[in-house]
Parts: sequence; structure tokens; C-alpha cells
Amino acid sequence: MSSAAGADDQPDVSVVLSAYSQQGDPSLYKVYYSDLKNFIESVLDCHRAELSQLFYPLFVHMYLELVYNNNETEAKAFFE
Repeated sequence: MSSAAGADDQPDVSVVLSAYSQQGDPSLYKVYYSDLKNFIESVLDCHRAELSQLFYPLFVHMYLELVYNNNETEAKAFFE
């Protein structure tokens, strides 16, 4: 029962990982990336090292998606 309660406190990883394909609001990229980063930094040490390897490839992919969709202002903000 407590694991279900704990699951409600965690971000939905599938939502985070699918954020880059969302066409509605490019500003969500920064929010979702930040949420994912906070989640990975909060997991147990034994998982953190492996999960942290997602940061750079995901960042590059999301940044390039913003640039590709002509969201230059959001891409610059995301890069900072």
C-alpha cells in the first residue's frame, strides 16, 4: 500500500520522456527536463549513476527538436 502512495509522489516518466514530441507548448521541454533531473537526483545511489547517463542524450534530442520546430527562443532558454 505504501508503494502506491510513494508512486503518486513521483513524476510519470513516460510523460517526461514523451515531452519532446509535444507540439503544443515548447516551454514544457524545460519543465519536463527539470522534473526528470530532479527525479533522477532523488533515486537511490545504486540507480542514479545509470539513470544520469540519460541527461545528455535527452537534452540534445530535446534541444534539437526545439530548433527543428523553429522554436529558437525556447531552444535558447532550454539551453541555458
